[in-house]
Amino acid sequence: MNENQKYVCPKCNGLVDYGTRFCPHCGNAFGVWNNQVVSQTNFQTTQNLYVNSDEKNDIFNDYFSPKGRIGRKNFWIRNIALGFLLGMIEFLLLDSGGLGLVLYTITSLIGIYISVIFGIKRWHDLDKSGWFVLSHILFLPALYVCFVKGTTGPNKYGPDPLAGKN
Repeated sequence: MNENQKYVCPKCNGLVDYGTRFCPHCGNAFGVWNNQVVSQTNFQTTQNLYVNSDEKNDIFNDYFSPKGRIGRKNFWIRNIALGFLLGMIEFLLLDSGGLGLVLYTITSLIGIYISVIFGIKRWHDLDKSGWFVLSHILFLPALYVCFVKGTTGPNKYGPDPLAGKN
């Protein structure tokens, strides 16, 4: 019975099948399902799918959470910007004496953490576990992650970061 029911994506208003994790039209990730059925002929409903609030794009999820995916372009832009920003901050702190050295170390550790998060998200884009980021020690897997196109469409780690872009 449920397999014939259709629901409305709250992001693009496209019809999706019951139990679908991601919208096939826009890649939107779905949270909890409501019991509202959308008629095949009358595309109106009183309630849409509920999208989890923790799925929204915010700075914390983009830079500190390993969940989700990141495309090659964003991976490059964010790593270059991070390197430039941390380089400037560390340049200013390195000659500051004892406290500057402590702040330099903290800043470096935060930068390494964020860079690892970006690597995990790139592996997720390739439909691989984030643990593959440990293979970057060997250098060739790091190059692979930088240049290979990610999985087209949604995968088990989230919607396609390029969904809706032409």
